Amino acid sequence: MAGPDFKKANDYAKKGNYKSSLGEYEKIMAQYPRVGDRALFEMGFIYLSARNQHKDYQKSLECFQKLMKNYPDSEYRQNSGAMIFLLTEITSRDKRMVSQKRQIDDLVQQVEAAEKKIEQMKEVDMNLKQRKRTVN
Repeated sequence: MAGPDFKKANDYAKKGNYKSSLGEYEKIMAQYPRVGDRALFEMGFIYLSARNQHKDYQKSLECFQKLMKNYPDSEYRQNSGAMIFLLTEITSRDKRMVSQKRQIDDLVQQVEAAEKKIEQMKEVDMNLKQRKRTVN
């Protein structure tokens, strides 16, 4: 009986075929649960790959968390814990950035509205001055 085919899964990833690579890792986990920790670890990094068009921090985080939960004695545990920490930091910062961008957009809209009102007030002031001159 053959063992888990990590090479095939890794080759798919190297070629940029992340979907097939993830599928191979899923098969490995189903057929060889004793090495599921390695499969989850590899999957976590595939979801993080900058070249992966479907990069997904949440799915990566879930892989590392599942590894920590289901494989408490894994040799990948310490590195998975570090990745969980980093991913938590990244997602937290991303959320703050989104919130700050919304605040900036709101402030820009407020400034634009204020500038428009100032222009309207200037126009009203000029009209009043012209009327005064006409009356005098």
